[in-house]
Amino acid sequence: MVPLLTLSIPGSPTAAVLLGGLLIHGLFPGPDLFTVHAEVTWTFINSLLVAQVLMLGFGLILSQHSGWIMKVPGHYMAAVIFILASFGTYSIQSSYSDVLIMTSLGLMMYFASKFGFSAAPLVLGIILGPIAEDNFMQGTLIGASRDGVFAYFTSGLINLTLITLCVGSIAYSIYSEAKTNRNKAAQAAG
Repeated sequence: MVPLLTLSIPGSPTAAVLLGGLLIHGLFPGPDLFTVHAEVTWTFINSLLVAQVLMLGFGLILSQHSGWIMKVPGHYMAAVIFILASFGTYSIQSSYSDVLIMTSLGLMMYFASKFGFSAAPLVLGIILGPIAEDNFMQGTLIGASRDGVFAYFTSGLINLTLITLCVGSIAYSIYSEAKTNRNKAAQAAG
């Protein structure tokens, strides 16, 4: 929650959904959240603390009696979850197209999960995509009025540091994947 509330960087899909809720209500994470909107922020933080205590109590009480949920067949559970998700999606903007988008993304992620893909990047992309697009367009306009868009995005210490970290992260993930595949091949051959 600290990176979310201070830097607007969600650390999990749940935090990304909370970020979306804050943005819908016009609350932008950062220093202003703790100064201008302090009442809302501290109410939010205190409600999280109260929720943790209540979840502990309810969790201990209900854990003894909730084993029957595991006995419900998966297709019944999927139908109930789909109905509740459809109602929730439709109720936000009263738009049937939102339900179609939810269904298509759900089906896409169902089949993608069969190949080992996680839903977390998709959720983060849906929440952070419009924010990144707005900021990119703003940066493009600023860069076009100065030295040029490419120079604006690729010059300066912070930009170069972030570009280096991104390239290094991609290179390291490719290297570690190749190393893992070589080790598996060596173990299979040996």
